[in-house]
Amino acid sequence: MKGRHTYTLRLSALVLLLLCVVVSIDPAVDRLHRYLSKHTTAATLLHNADRDLYQSRLALASLVFSHDVLINQAAEGEMLSNAKQAYDGMIQFQALTQDRPEITSTLESFEHTFSNWSTENQTIITLLKTGQTSQAETVFLGSNEVNFTSLRGLYDHSEALISDEIPSNK
Repeated sequence: MKGRHTYTLRLSALVLLLLCVVVSIDPAVDRLHRYLSKHTTAATLLHNADRDLYQSRLALASLVFSHDVLINQAAEGEMLSNAKQAYDGMIQFQALTQDRPEITSTLESFEHTFSNWSTENQTIITLLKTGQTSQAETVFLGSNEVNFTSLRGLYDHSEALISDEIPSNK
């Protein structure tokens, strides 16, 4: 009988230990799921915003180098829409990652950089509408390209920082 009690006690202790492990792991798994979900959402937002930024640049290029009135009207609307989506996506990304100082410090100049680029886009549109095509091309290929590259650098660096937080399936 004594052996049976010892066996029962050991089995009960093992079951109790297993139950404790399961109960303690569940909150950790839940926290991990929330963490990964947040970072995956942030990475997706940023990736889409980055794509919108490129599409805005391509639409502006179409506007500058096309001399078809219908294409220019469509390109201007597309450029403005994609620029707004690129901006909104970055703002949402910043909201999701505000607890990450390395990301917030990277993006300290975002508003200023985006504003410079956006203002130059409007300058290019104004130049085109007033028939100053060569000046618009000069701005597009010069300072607007520099501002776009600076802005892209912010998107790229932020994307690298957030991607480091998401495990890959390699």
